[in-house]
This record gives sequence, C-alpha cells and structure tokens, in this order.
Amino acid sequence: MATPSLAPETSLQIKRTFAAPLPTLFDAWTKPERMKKWFLMPSPGMESTIHEVDLRVGGKIRAEVQNKEGKTHRLLAVFKEIVPREKLVYSWTWEEGMPGGGESLVTVQFRQMGESNFTEVTLTHERFPNSEVRDRHNMGWNGCFDALAASLSA
Repeated sequence: MATPSLAPETSLQIKRTFAAPLPTLFDAWTKPERMKKWFLMPSPGMESTIHEVDLRVGGKIRAEVQNKEGKTHRLLAVFKEIVPREKLVYSWTWEEGMPGGGESLVTVQFRQMGESNFTEVTLTHERFPNSEVRDRHNMGWNGCFDALAASLSA
C-alpha cells in the first residue's frame, strides 16, 4: 500500500535534533512548567501562558501567547493520539487573535538517536487552508524550536 504524501501547499514538516535525552524532550512537550519556556514563543519578547495540558486522548491543551504589540492569540488543541515518549497527535485551532485558520492537525514524533543523549523530533503540521497560513506557522514553529533548544541548554 502506498503511503499518502503531504500536500505541500497545506502542510509543513520540520525535523530537528536536540541535545537532550528523549524523556526530557517528551516532558518539554507535555508538562506545562516545561512548555511555558518555549511553546508558542517564536521570537524574543513574546510571552506564553499554558492554562491546561490534559495528557489523554480527548484531553486539551489551552494556551495563549501575547506578542510584542500586546495582541493575544489563544490556542485550543485536542489530543487525538498519545504514544508515550514516541508520538503526539492533536488538533490545532486558534480560538482568537489569529486570522485564517480553522482546525489543523499536528503530529510530533520523537526518536532517540542511538545510545546518545540526542533526540530527533519530527513535527508535521497539516490541513492548513492555504500556503500563506502554512508559511506563518512554519516560521512560528522554527522560532519555537529555537526557543526549545535554548530552554534545554539553560
């Protein structure tokens, strides 16, 4: 059976290797006290608040970020699949403050790099309405990954 390919106009994929063991990376994506250091913070001067992380299928992530101009963006994500220390799948909906979006889908996969303390994270974000929204999220996720790397080395 052929593997379906991602539609390039409406999806993005980012793969990054972090200098941290897999349990540390998984916690950074699932524990509010770790998430607040990087999640939804693609550039300096932004401030995020993690209101809820209910780590179960059907559970929610509720978070918001305030940009440098003071505008707030509110996120609602609902977990669709959780494989501890391996994979997270959740819906992604901007409830307020982000034009053009609707519901999209995020898949985060974690892979320990052999016996080392390095972990590869592959993020796939798909079902964007158009390439403009995809490009904004691509820029945002890359900034968040930079913030994640910085939080791991702090």
